[in-house]
Amino acid sequence: MRRVAQLAYVAVLVIGFAVCKTFSVEIQALLLAGGDPNGWAGAVPHVVGAATLFTASALSVFFSLPPGPLFYIAFGYYYGPVEGTIIAALATTAGSVGAFCFFRSAITPSDVRKRVDAGNVFVTLLLLRSSPWIPNPLITAFCGAFAIGIVPFALATCIGTMPLIAVYTLAASRLRGQPDLSALWSPEIATAFGLLSAVSLLGLLKPVRILLDYLKAIQAAAAAVPP
Repeated sequence: MRRVAQLAYVAVLVIGFAVCKTFSVEIQALLLAGGDPNGWAGAVPHVVGAATLFTASALSVFFSLPPGPLFYIAFGYYYGPVEGTIIAALATTAGSVGAFCFFRSAITPSDVRKRVDAGNVFVTLLLLRSSPWIPNPLITAFCGAFAIGIVPFALATCIGTMPLIAVYTLAASRLRGQPDLSALWSPEIATAFGLLSAVSLLGLLKPVRILLDYLKAIQAAAAAVPP
């Protein structure tokens, strides 16, 4: 059953990537409703529109699909920087927790990994989640493999992603009526991304140490096996 779940996940991931790559322009137009801030999100009740975007964003995160930043832009575009940031952060957390549970159950348990002490990684996760370039599924898979607690994982994901999401939603709120994504690359946006990237580098120190300890544990286990 675990093998079937893994294959199904990979199949959805591959299909999703192919669809996103093929229809990227159409997806962008759909999320921003062809330039009309009162488009599809304004044509349905507020709660229904927000819930629809929330669900689509959470599924995108769960299946590690690429349009994540587009969803952040859409949240800011339709719901403003404050409400958009909160909803987007909750959607990202929901999708990440679902993926975390999947990875934790799908990755084969290892006695060697159990001997590696990950310690308190809450601050580390906060730093990693603020990064605009460290892939979300890589962080989630790492946490699932090394048995990070689900509560610190969820809290760190929700709080840690907010600064990055806020940059997107603040920028997107300026696009109402003229959704030209090139306007997102203003000097202040570039500066914000640069600062978040620099801060997130500090978060890599502990995962690198954990991985090195894991490799040493593998070597020790291999050396203990009689020839």
